[in-house]
Amino acid sequence: MVAGDSGMESVFEWSTSVMNVERRGATEPSLFQADGVHVLTGPIYVEDAEAGDVVAVEILDLKPRPNQDGKTYGSNAAAWWGFHARNDKADGTPYYPGGFMGNGSDPTLPNDETVSIYELDPSGEYATLNYMFKWPFLTDPKG
Repeated sequence: MVAGDSGMESVFEWSTSVMNVERRGATEPSLFQADGVHVLTGPIYVEDAEAGDVVAVEILDLKPRPNQDGKTYGSNAAAWWGFHARNDKADGTPYYPGGFMGNGSDPTLPNDETVSIYELDPSGEYATLNYMFKWPFLTDPKG
């Protein structure tokens, strides 16, 4: 989904020693901080816009962005973010949401965030699920 797209590779490069874009989409630790980089929402450049300006946006056209192989992928994260996810787990055990990754500050607790990767059909009418995975625990260069 990202491999081969140098712009996206730069945004998503993250290891214990490198994080090219800090907070790319994350909203914690403070909801009052900017959201960082997001492939859909920006930041974007608006010519002649200045801080404090209100910008109205009308989307006239929206097209998939195929990769170098002509395929278009998307992803979805299913986690505790939102009212709908604050129910008991499927096996009946209570679900206690914690911090950003759903496990609070205790790394021994399970992480219930699941990411789905899907491929958009060239017709643009539907997508097919390719695979799903549990979001791993990550340690960024700042610890």
